[in-house]
Amino acid sequence: MHIALTDDRPDALAKLSNALTEYADLHGLHFELYPYSGGEELLEALPAHRFSVIFLDVFMNGISGIETAAKIRETDEDVCLIFLTTSKEHQNEAIHWHVYDYINKDEGPEAVFRVMDRLLRRRLRDACPTLRFTAGKTDVSLPYSDLVCLTADRNYLVIHSRQKRQYRARMTLSSVWSQLEQDGRFLQVLRGVIVNMDYITDISDNTCCLQGDLRLPVSVRNRTRIEQLWTDYTFSRIRRESMAEGGMFP
Repeated sequence: MHIALTDDRPDALAKLSNALTEYADLHGLHFELYPYSGGEELLEALPAHRFSVIFLDVFMNGISGIETAAKIRETDEDVCLIFLTTSKEHQNEAIHWHVYDYINKDEGPEAVFRVMDRLLRRRLRDACPTLRFTAGKTDVSLPYSDLVCLTADRNYLVIHSRQKRQYRARMTLSSVWSQLEQDGRFLQVLRGVIVNMDYITDISDNTCCLQGDLRLPVSVRNRTRIEQLWTDYTFSRIRRESMAEGGMFP
């Protein structure tokens, strides 16, 4: 994780850097820390870096933290901004610029730890998309990685999980598809049938074979396109896994 630290006081920069280094060591993480002595210096460095988090002192000589945040948001809506301050008088402005949190500079490293705990929990949650639904009277949350397939049955949706469980939820397939199609691993092989391509073992004879001995019909009209989409997805997945393992897959 690349993190920018911005404060015009060297002692404050060192204190924050030490707290983040201690946090990373305690949790087995690795942070790339980039200290800057002011908003101008940070803004000048932004084009060359892609930061996940930016710590900003609110009151600095030259351009203030508020003004720096405004400049950052002109080109980056996603980076997490955290203000360093001894006062919350600019809270309304911070909300306007989507500041994630405040850290009181008078507190010890535990304040940094609390914010980082919350931030990393949010990042983990966002990195693990989940389908939430009600089956019977039970609220269920299934990670996308556990969804094998979903089939429409009148006004219900039958959801098959990796754990070989079936859930029957009163919801439409179209409402779920609008959510799942953004993920990239799901494929609609027939009207009323969605499969997770990570679990496909074969597509032949107008049938989609899935792990767990599941067999589902495939659209005859779109069979060639469906097979090609699955082949392309599988090729891309193998390539990503090979690169992650340090392989030479092109």
